[in-house]
Amino acid sequence: MNRMKSMAVMVLLVFAVLPAAAGTASGEYLFKIDVPLELGVVVEEGLTIETVRFYTSGRGPASFFRVGDVMKAEISISNVSENGKMVGLAVALFDEKGKLLGVASGGNKFLPQRDERQRTYTLVFNHVNALADTAASFKVTVETR
Repeated sequence: MNRMKSMAVMVLLVFAVLPAAAGTASGEYLFKIDVPLELGVVVEEGLTIETVRFYTSGRGPASFFRVGDVMKAEISISNVSENGKMVGLAVALFDEKGKLLGVASGGNKFLPQRDERQRTYTLVFNHVNALADTAASFKVTVETR
């Protein structure tokens, strides 16, 4: 009997130490440039992808060394939960035949997105972006950590 109790306590301790399951959301949408696309996708309770907007800009990290414009994506996420959230984002652009045209990723690195706040993340399509503005669709994935 004592052995079963100690085994049960051990199992409970293992589950208490494991990290909580991360929330994820993913979807495919029609691509439009310079138009805020309202998504309203729930990642997990209290965390929602509100809008995505794609635009081209010559500005950005190390833009002095770049030739031509750079595609960027602004992703607005609302956190109406009572806890801060660490967020990871990925966006992939595809042409009408499903060929991959570019990928960008980002998120918060050190501090969580505070509760009761909306934040806009700017993702830059680095290196592979020459055909990014000809995309027909995009996929976005958001993951909490």
